[in-house]
Amino acid sequence: MTKLQWGMIGGGDGSQIGPAHRLGAGLDGLFEFTAGALDHRPEEGIAYGRRLGLGVRAYGSWQDMLAGEKKQDNPIDLVTVATPNSTHFEITKAFLEGGFHVLCEKPMTMTVEEGEEIVKIAQATGNICAVNYGYSGYSLVRHMKAMIARGDLGKFAWLMLNLPMAIMAMPLMRIIRGCAGATIQHRRVSRRNLPIAAFMRCIWPHSSQVRMSPSSALIPCLALMCGS
Repeated sequence: MTKLQWGMIGGGDGSQIGPAHRLGAGLDGLFEFTAGALDHRPEEGIAYGRRLGLGVRAYGSWQDMLAGEKKQDNPIDLVTVATPNSTHFEITKAFLEGGFHVLCEKPMTMTVEEGEEIVKIAQATGNICAVNYGYSGYSLVRHMKAMIARGDLGKFAWLMLNLPMAIMAMPLMRIIRGCAGATIQHRRVSRRNLPIAAFMRCIWPHSSQVRMSPSSALIPCLALMCGS
């Protein structure tokens, strides 16, 4: 099977997210890391890209990468946007309009209006814009789903999920009432985790109470575990 030519923006030397994407893309052997603009500092980004084997397709900026890949006889098939949140909209929009499929890190945009514009552009161009909630692929999460489906854990009365991170330490802001009498205690509803309520009101109807940490990382885990 022909591998997809894959590029990345962000995820430079010393980042946490870069290796996660590159290692994940290599797991099934369907992607070839071909191009990248890996750092907001052009020289560092080019040097790191070349150390990773990108050669002349290690770019100093995402703008250079977009222009350069358009000129390639065999350009990338898709690009991952793993840059600071406030830059997601501009970069994603430019690559979609440039003819490329995009996998954008969460959150896709900073505002609803920006998100709606990205959807319209993707529909108009026929290019895919995906947001990676990849935790549903973790083997431990799949194991939890299987245990729940078999009834190994019985009926849940209270489920508490946490992802301990200092940046996530935010005060409790609201309690959201879900379906079937479930109470969802959610520490913060923000751009990154706004879908939590929608998921939890539908996918765990048999629990009396569900308490969640404010991490959007948990949303797909629950969706997978509960068969959504």
